[in-house]
Amino acid sequence: AGNTSYVLVLPAQKGTYLNKAYAEFNYFFNEATGMKLDVVSDAGLTYSDDATYISFGDTTVLQGSGITVDYETLGRQGYQINTKGKSIFISGKERGCLWGMYDLLGELLGYEMLHNQYYTLDTGVTDLNLPDLNIKEVPDFDYSIDLAVNNCQEYFNNCVRIAAKRKVLVGNYSGYFFFFF
Repeated sequence: AGNTSYVLVLPAQKGTYLNKAYAEFNYFFNEATGMKLDVVSDAGLTYSDDATYISFGDTTVLQGSGITVDYETLGRQGYQINTKGKSIFISGKERGCLWGMYDLLGELLGYEMLHNQYYTLDTGVTDLNLPDLNIKEVPDFDYSIDLAVNNCQEYFNNCVRIAAKRKVLVGNYSGYFFFFF
C-alpha cells in the first residue's frame, strides 16, 4: 500500500449520517487503494491552499475556505462537492453529506452501488489526481427512507406491500428506496 497526506476532517459535533459517511468513505477508499485515511476533528484546524483535507459537513476548514453553501436550497439531502486548493469539501446537512460521499467515491474511484450488497469500484488504485469539482445536487424530493442507517427492513417490506396495492412507483437509488404516493 502507498501513502497519502490526505485526512478526513469532521466537525466536532456530528451525528449518525456523518459517522456513516466517513466510515464508508474510508472503507471503500481502503478497498480501492489499500490505504486507510486518518480521521480528525476540525477543532483547531484552518483552511490553507496547501492543506490536504477531505472535509465532511460544516467544518471550520469549510468555513475558512470561502466556499458558500446555501443549506436552505440544499435541503436535508442535497449536497455540494467542491475542490479548493488541495482539499475537497463535501457540504450539506448530514444526509446530504452521506449522498455526497457516495458521489465523490464515484468521481474518484468509479464507485457505483447496484444494490446494498453489490457495487462496482476501481481496485488496485495507486495514483489519484485531485479533480476540479464543483458539483451541486438538490433532490426533487427531500425525503427518503434510509434502510442502511435505520435497518428497517420490516417497515420497508410493509411499504412495498402497500405500494403494490396502491400501484405506487417504488424507486431505488444507490440502495436507498423512495416511495412516490
